[in-house]
Amino acid sequence: MAMTQAGIPADIIRTILLKLPVKAVLKFECVCKEWRSLIRDSDFQQSYRGEERLIALWQTPGFSHPIKISVVDPLNHVNLLEELGEFTEHLSFLKDKRSYRPHVLGCCNGLVLLSFSAHIFLWNPSTRHCSKVLQLSTDSVGGPTGSVFFYDASTGDYNAIVLLPRSVLVASLKQKEWREFSLPHNLHRGRHVLQFRNIFHFEAIHLHWGTDHFSQRYKILYFDRESEKFKPFPAPKVKDGVAQKISAFGVIEDCFSMAIHSWCDNTTEILSMKKYGVAESWVSMFIISGSELPILYYDRATFYSLKNKGLIFHCWPPTMFVLDVETKERKTVLGGITRDSIRGGLDTCLVVESLASPHEFVWIDDQHKHFAKEIPLRGTSLNIIGRVV
Repeated sequence: MAMTQAGIPADIIRTILLKLPVKAVLKFECVCKEWRSLIRDSDFQQSYRGEERLIALWQTPGFSHPIKISVVDPLNHVNLLEELGEFTEHLSFLKDKRSYRPHVLGCCNGLVLLSFSAHIFLWNPSTRHCSKVLQLSTDSVGGPTGSVFFYDASTGDYNAIVLLPRSVLVASLKQKEWREFSLPHNLHRGRHVLQFRNIFHFEAIHLHWGTDHFSQRYKILYFDRESEKFKPFPAPKVKDGVAQKISAFGVIEDCFSMAIHSWCDNTTEILSMKKYGVAESWVSMFIISGSELPILYYDRATFYSLKNKGLIFHCWPPTMFVLDVETKERKTVLGGITRDSIRGGLDTCLVVESLASPHEFVWIDDQHKHFAKEIPLRGTSLNIIGRVV
């Protein structure tokens, strides 16, 4: 068993460090060369998992449109960081912030994928390390309408999938090249999207507006990366003759979930798929009245379960709250943020603190600029929550 200079077995030190908060681990890099080498070891960094944090990114409507960020403890509603600070030092191209609307494209392994117009960055909010990794277009463009960011263990590479109104773009951080795939001709993208188990799920609606039945009107599609095709995802069965609509997608205890609103009694039913991909495994978790859960009145909503059995909701217009499923009590997260206090949109993601480095995937203009996808992205902000799994 390897021993350190202090006479403590190295594997014991490793075990202790893996249980410490990320800030403490980073400070312990200064103890000695052995600890620094251990903490910077790729195996240690891949094994380390800290606390879950909520990242919120938005732009204010002031004269210079300053970019704001909050890093929040979602269980205790404590705001840990209010402005980008050190992060903005990496964005030297942001001389006129009015031209660059920020978006959160996803998160994975403690890394957050951010876009500022055409420029896409990989950022670790725990270490504050940041690198440009992709580029969409040389034009100043709007934001995508949905996205997925995930890690492929078979290739050791991260991948980004960006949803447009009628197609998706796919690229890996190592290869840099974007590929485009079109949606089926008879469907258009709905308002709700969700990243679950590194798979892109989204609501699709038949273009034929005379179709009223829930199962005929609303579809759930996912993008199969192996076949590079859109495929149907089994939706829950609903009552015939009852006017219903999808109100939100979410994840409860690692199960794909959704909220369906019934117009007749103004209630929202939360359902979970206990066996992923199995239609018969949909079960009703609970039913909430419209006054207790008014997500029907928002354009988009996403929810996730927390360790304390609560659900955190992100809706648009900008509202974030935690719902206690037993008492039905709601607590506001990121209070004070309103439609008038932001420019464009509020983007969020739930991320587990990590030591992963973004520098391996750095974009070099001279080498990679021919990979930039010259497709203008238009639309509203993502306003979705992505979770590290």
